[in-house]
Amino acid sequence: MSVYLYTQQGAQVQDAFMSSFMTFEGNYNQLDVDYWTENNPSNEFPQPGNKGKYYDTMRYIDVSFVRVGSITLGWNIPKEWTKKIGIKNARLYFTTNNPFTFSSYKGFDPEWATQNTWGTVTGYTTYLIGTKIEF
Repeated sequence: MSVYLYTQQGAQVQDAFMSSFMTFEGNYNQLDVDYWTENNPSNEFPQPGNKGKYYDTMRYIDVSFVRVGSITLGWNIPKEWTKKIGIKNARLYFTTNNPFTFSSYKGFDPEWATQNTWGTVTGYTTYLIGTKIEF
């Protein structure tokens, strides 16, 4: 078994996701986030249409994350089993890439926060099942 982890901590960027999807300038929002209203006096996001003095700093966000880059689990089939059918060595394995990302980032992928990711596939998970056989 092998596990590949990597991380980025403490980085702040001007986020294209915030600029593209969280329209503070209009009186609507494109995401379901915790905006300030009279009935919901939260401090997470300003009231739509009300830029206020912290509007520009809202676009700078923390993109810290820990990502499991890959997990591979393999099994060498015992030679006693394989030599009966003329196989020298055989191995079965399962690999997954990008199965988990741990982050408070609200966008698609914290590694691509500075990119406008409309139509771009990022942070996707892949699975692979395979075998290696030696005759």
